[in-house]
Amino acid sequence: MEIGLPTPLPAPEREYTKAEFRALLTLPEQLIIDNFNVAEFSAEVPAIQALTVVERAHVRTGIETYNGVTGVLLSDPRTERFVSMLAGFGLLDGPGRAAEILSGEAP
Repeated sequence: MEIGLPTPLPAPEREYTKAEFRALLTLPEQLIIDNFNVAEFSAEVPAIQALTVVERAHVRTGIETYNGVTGVLLSDPRTERFVSMLAGFGLLDGPGRAAEILSGEAP
């Protein structure tokens, strides 16, 4: 019987600070998130204009959840839902941005 090395455990996922998570977003993406409550009523952002009342509520709830955390795990289902929702609503800078953000790739 051969004795092998123990199987290494996967490395724990890195927790991003809020500032590090923001750095994964482009400036226009940050502006939309930072000013969503104002922008949704100013009618200057076409992607926000196109959202239904319920979709706007989902974005506000996602932003509030993000505001209440101290660190961000990219694989956390809440983070995945939030970023995917932003992409689905056209609030990110284009196709593939959600995947880039969730992979930790800075713009």
